[in-house]
Amino acid sequence: MKVGTYLAALSLPALLVAAAVAVPPVDAPIVPADPAAAGRELAARLLALRPAVEATNTASLHVRVSRTNTFEVPLLIVVHTSKTDWGTTYSTEGTNTSHAAAFTVIRTESGSNEYRVRKFSPSSRDKNGIEILTGEQALVPFADSDFWLADLGMEFLHWPTQRLLRKELCRGQSCDRLESVAPAGQTNGYTRVVGWFDIDTGGPVLIEAYDTSGRMVKEFKPNKFKKVNGQWQVEELEITNRRTGSRSWIRFKITDE
Repeated sequence: MKVGTYLAALSLPALLVAAAVAVPPVDAPIVPADPAAAGRELAARLLALRPAVEATNTASLHVRVSRTNTFEVPLLIVVHTSKTDWGTTYSTEGTNTSHAAAFTVIRTESGSNEYRVRKFSPSSRDKNGIEILTGEQALVPFADSDFWLADLGMEFLHWPTQRLLRKELCRGQSCDRLESVAPAGQTNGYTRVVGWFDIDTGGPVLIEAYDTSGRMVKEFKPNKFKKVNGQWQVEELEITNRRTGSRSWIRFKITDE
């Protein structure tokens, strides 16, 4: 199944709109002559994409810590743009104060991501100010899930080392396989990310994150597609924590227009 239009699940605007020009399928892996240069060009191209319009999506965040420990919270996702920047706001809804959380990831073409995290009081949904995080500071969970702020912000695309390993098929899609390596000295969370990005749309087909010892830490992928107005949209985004065995997913409420 061809992955077409993605919902505004991540701050990466390429998830919003399918490319207008189709690219022929990759029949056999293609290795670029200069992986580093091609990787930097791809990462820059993905970062430069921005949403054409603002959008608001309702969803639900599901977390399965273990067989006996699961929870679910309503989620509101708002994509916003301006002349100088663009970004996405994620906020939990409802009366569940145990997992109340909200943050906005702000993007600019020339700078790094900025994560504006809203603070909540322990016993209510009242907000107590905003904390601004950047870079490695954003390797923290959103609403006690396996999604880190940096995951939702595609922070690894800002890392200094980017290599386009090859063009190949992944999950039935023609993809660019990009390897991103964290800055020297970063040991928190993971230090290497391998992502397969749809050649047509730039949307992620599969992302794997590894720690300093080379072990896979997380696996991210879109699941459950629905065709709306002739285009495929993602109904569910899933992330699996290989260290703990826990799993989190965002399920979108998609309606036929």
